Amino acid sequence: MITVLILFASSQWSIAQEMGDSTQSNKYWKFRSKLDKYFGIQASYMNLSNLNDLLQANGYPEISMLQFGVGLGVGYDLGPVLIGVDLEGNVNFSDKARVRTGRVGMFVSTNKIVAGQMIVSPFVSFGLQSTDTRIRIKEEGATVEGLLQSDRGNVIELEHFSPVADFGVALKKRNAKGWTNHHMRVGYRIGLQNAEWKLGDSNSDAVVADRINAAYLQWCF
Repeated sequence: MITVLILFASSQWSIAQEMGDSTQSNKYWKFRSKLDKYFGIQASYMNLSNLNDLLQANGYPEISMLQFGVGLGVGYDLGPVLIGVDLEGNVNFSDKARVRTGRVGMFVSTNKIVAGQMIVSPFVSFGLQSTDTRIRIKEEGATVEGLLQSDRGNVIELEHFSPVADFGVALKKRNAKGWTNHHMRVGYRIGLQNAEWKLGDSNSDAVVADRINAAYLQWCF
């Protein structure tokens, strides 16, 4: 009789443990299905209009405004809205001027707009953008109208910081497990401040300001 009771208690404990493991597993997969993440490569086209106007007016080449980089983000689907954080880094490819751009922000989106098997997900993001530029000039110690005085020979380094807002749309699709896979993101970034460029070696104003906007296209995988 005691042996039977022991076996019965053991079986009940095993069933309860399996149910507990199953409950934990279900909670985990439910949490995973609520996550919305992406990683991709992107191309962007930004405006550096005032800085380029100053350079061109003094016979210096225009800085390339085409950049390539990567972006990633993670969010959590709360039902009607999706909230998360994202960041990106971009660089241009030029032997005359290197431009690097980085941004970190928070975004709000939704997964409630469905067209066929595709999710059309508009988003808005607010963040901070950092841009640094390294310009090669023609002559040792040259200046541009005395505004971009360089203490580093024929190299001028500039920095630019500004709050930005992004508006765009992402195309997604759910897989068999209910997870969201991003396919493409397209957006437009607006600089919220007409910020001064700073000389990198002294942090003083370069007496030229830009409101940097950018259009971008991202391929996700």
